[in-house]
Amino acid sequence: MASGSIRLKTEAAELKTEAAEESGGGSGGGPPPSAAPGLGGVGGKAAEAVGGLVGLALTAGSKRKRLKVRSNVTVGQLVERYQSIVHGDGVAVMADPSGFELGSDLTVGLLAAERAAAGHGPPLELCLQMEEW
Repeated sequence: MASGSIRLKTEAAELKTEAAEESGGGSGGGPPPSAAPGLGGVGGKAAEAVGGLVGLALTAGSKRKRLKVRSNVTVGQLVERYQSIVHGDGVAVMADPSGFELGSDLTVGLLAAERAAAGHGPPLELCLQMEEW
């Protein structure tokens, strides 16, 4: 009887491991979330930003809005949601505080992790503006 219960426990553990690997977690031999590519291998606040909520300070002209969004929200989704705030001819884009335009496929989690790796704390500062050439 003891060998049967051990076998069931082993099978249950294997199922949990398979489920964790399919969902991206667990001990499937991959890097931990804090060492994922593109995150600079940092932990702490960067790791939290990747898995949860990211605080944003969104600026558009003289307006400023503070909000929290999921870390998997893309820059493109933010532009789509808030583009009506900026006025002018052309296309609305998102830029960082240095003025670099951000790609629409970048996630706020990645941007927050890069900010944390550079030694800056929250919130992530983004600027919604009209595209300039």
